[in-house]
Amino acid sequence: MTDFIRLQENLIGHLITQKRGRLTPTLFITSLDSEFEIIPVDNINGQIILETLGQTTRRVLAASLIEFLQQLTPVTKKQCD
Repeated sequence: MTDFIRLQENLIGHLITQKRGRLTPTLFITSLDSEFEIIPVDNINGQIILETLGQTTRRVLAASLIEFLQQLTPVTKKQCD
């Protein structure tokens, strides 16, 4: 299975789960070290949020994807080692 197909399946599954939980739809852009936390885009208002899978609480990280990207600090390969 290709990574793109796996990504599509994960996004669809995430949206179905949110619909069942009556949550606004989000599309994740990254995961975190915790397998239960993701950073998605709120598909209604464009906010970037911190979401814990299986919970209804969400924390707004930025008002838009542009604002979120401007907050990031690049990490060099040397810093990762």
